[in-house]
Amino acid sequence: GDPVVFSETLKAAHSAPEEAMFCSISGEVPTDPVVSAKSGHLFEKSLIDKYLQSEDKCPVTGEPLTAADLIPVVAGQTPRPRPITATSIPGLLSHFQTEWDAVMLETFTLKQHLDTTRKELSQVLYQHDAACRVIARLTRERDEARAMLAQRQGQMAERAAAAAAGESMDVEGSAGAPLTSITEEVVAQMTSKGKELSKGRKKRPIPESLAKPAAMKEYSCQSSATPHASSKQGVTCVALHPTLPAVTVSGGVDKDVIIYDHDQSQIVASLSGHSKKVTSVEFHSDATKILSASTDKTAKIWVAADAAAVAFEEKASFAHEAEVTGLSIHPTGDYFVTSGKNATWSFHSIEYGTTLQAVSSPDLTAAFNDIQFHPDGLIVGVADEAKAVRMFDMKTQNLIHTFEGHTGAVQSLHFSENGYYMASASKDKTVRLWDLRKLTNIKTLEVPAAAHTVKFDYSGTYLVAGTGHDVSVSVVKEWEQLNVLSGHSKDVAGVAVAKDASRIVSVGMDRAIKVWSK
Repeated sequence: GDPVVFSETLKAAHSAPEEAMFCSISGEVPTDPVVSAKSGHLFEKSLIDKYLQSEDKCPVTGEPLTAADLIPVVAGQTPRPRPITATSIPGLLSHFQTEWDAVMLETFTLKQHLDTTRKELSQVLYQHDAACRVIARLTRERDEARAMLAQRQGQMAERAAAAAAGESMDVEGSAGAPLTSITEEVVAQMTSKGKELSKGRKKRPIPESLAKPAAMKEYSCQSSATPHASSKQGVTCVALHPTLPAVTVSGGVDKDVIIYDHDQSQIVASLSGHSKKVTSVEFHSDATKILSASTDKTAKIWVAADAAAVAFEEKASFAHEAEVTGLSIHPTGDYFVTSGKNATWSFHSIEYGTTLQAVSSPDLTAAFNDIQFHPDGLIVGVADEAKAVRMFDMKTQNLIHTFEGHTGAVQSLHFSENGYYMASASKDKTVRLWDLRKLTNIKTLEVPAAAHTVKFDYSGTYLVAGTGHDVSVSVVKEWEQLNVLSGHSKDVAGVAVAKDASRIVSVGMDRAIKVWSK
């Protein structure tokens, strides 16, 4: 660069401050001016620095140029003049509009980013929740498998000990060996109990405390409870405590068995162990045991852990090859039966926690939906998807009769305590009554929706059925409908009737347990 040119440039910069000098790159007045010692051109420092990061020559002359060749220029800090657009009201409005548009555009972009982030967070949380559920299910299944393994090992050890002891003992000494099949002793025990019950039934009068038909007509909902979890709605089955009519045991889609006191409006105990929905529950007659069945292919016995029967623990688990749909306790209190989706029913020992026999037939392939013992305990009935109710002889385990007439799958059956009648509920919107002596259908009750459950009261005077969202109450023999109990918002799945018919309990897929009385 020519020293004369550079000298003249500096002089102009200091001697004429009133004349604006412009950056050779932007053409605007620089706020931080520097001058090239080689060419004498004035630049905005930030611009020429950025340019020299990619090029090593002067942007104007093309001569070699480095940052060391730039000399800062001391200039007065005069305020930058307003742009021409800001010197008039229309210009200011246009300027404000431009800034507003920029702010709105930035806000819109931020909202888009926020929405995207929320979706990503929601997806991550959903995946985390799903992973937690899978882990919980796997943990539960592992614990169940361990418990079943421990139980089987204990049973095997007991059998081995009994076998070893049997080698040095006589026949009488082997009487305590666990049952593994339906022996002649078991059949004799059931036969004796059946005769006893049949004989006593003929002399049993109708109790004076039994609710009268006029009172049944006035029944309404006295309480409604929802003790089961809301995450998976639905209560599928219910049973009454044998001596405390205010206490129920129920099973739900939430996999839990819950004992609930309706007078106190509180949960007495919650039994967790099943890995899928519970399909059937029953109180044992001694009130210290509860039996449950589930679609997880198991049936369980729960035993009271204390004298007050406010805490229960799992005593035994019975593995099945298919989903378990129903159970019924034998009148002796020593055995129970279960029905399965694989058209098989099984007979179990409560005392030994063993399955004595599984009964199936090549001719029967439709799923069994429910199972019940006859009050004498010598006949067991099953309701199936093939629109029939089938009777089996407990002595031989053979099919002895099939009741046909329904046009839809039979969901539930129940025997009257008088031993003469049996009721069946079907998806064909009927409840049929059968005479067990004549083996005929004596009455068909038309109902407005599919019938899911049916129960006689203990005296055999009343018949209660869950149809659709309602509970129908009828008087036997006259077959007059006394009342229709409405209140559930979804299908009624189970009903129970107090011994004196003073209260009716219903459960539904709306998660409610309702108590009906006068």
